[in-house]
Amino acid sequence: MSLTPEQRGPLTVHVFESFRELGVDAFVTDRFGGVSTGPYDSLNLGDHVGDDPTAVEANRALVAEAAGAPLIFMRQVHGAHVRDSLLPLGEADGLTTVGGDALCVLVADCVPLVVADSRRLSVVHAGWRGLAAGVLHAALAQFDDPLRVCVGVGPAVSPETYQVGPEVAEMFSDVPDALRPDKGDRSRLDLRAVVSHQLRESRVPDEQVTFAQHVTDGGEVFFSDRAARPCGRFALVARRVVR
Repeated sequence: MSLTPEQRGPLTVHVFESFRELGVDAFVTDRFGGVSTGPYDSLNLGDHVGDDPTAVEANRALVAEAAGAPLIFMRQVHGAHVRDSLLPLGEADGLTTVGGDALCVLVADCVPLVVADSRRLSVVHAGWRGLAAGVLHAALAQFDDPLRVCVGVGPAVSPETYQVGPEVAEMFSDVPDALRPDKGDRSRLDLRAVVSHQLRESRVPDEQVTFAQHVTDGGEVFFSDRAARPCGRFALVARRVVR
């Protein structure tokens, strides 16, 4: 099952329906329904990309309303650290909780993930640097049993538009179907193929992984750093709720 559009107040969000069985509300924002202008039009949630801070604050309030709780952010640095949501805001590329916090990961081509079992919930920011550093393995290590984990993989850049140099390609040369030859010494990298490989390495069953069919290519629906700079950031938000 992929993402399903759902209207929440002034926003249309894209919901991971399969997570509702775990009592988890997990959704992805697109770039519509906010107040930002120019290249950040309109639901930019990134406060580090040059947008008007007042507009970002208003956009975050809209998403918090859709989530039903204040949003918990982290300072993403393309690393492998996973931080408990109870700790003060700090550098991390994964957030985890056993409570009802609304966890938020910001992206604009990197892979956003939600990971959950019946007790714990995490969100992960996974670009090539984070995947090479082991951020996904670090997030999964927070869970008791990978066989009971469900994973949702949000919109990300496709290999058709994601060209990398040999130094990046070398890091993923042993991942099946992750690389396609391109011009000269360049390659096309499929980040979602890397995610699939690492999930299997961690023994997460394929049938418990949901991949969004959406991609960020072009930046029309979801912000894409490859398509335009500067650009905004969209979010994957997840929260365990009592229904």
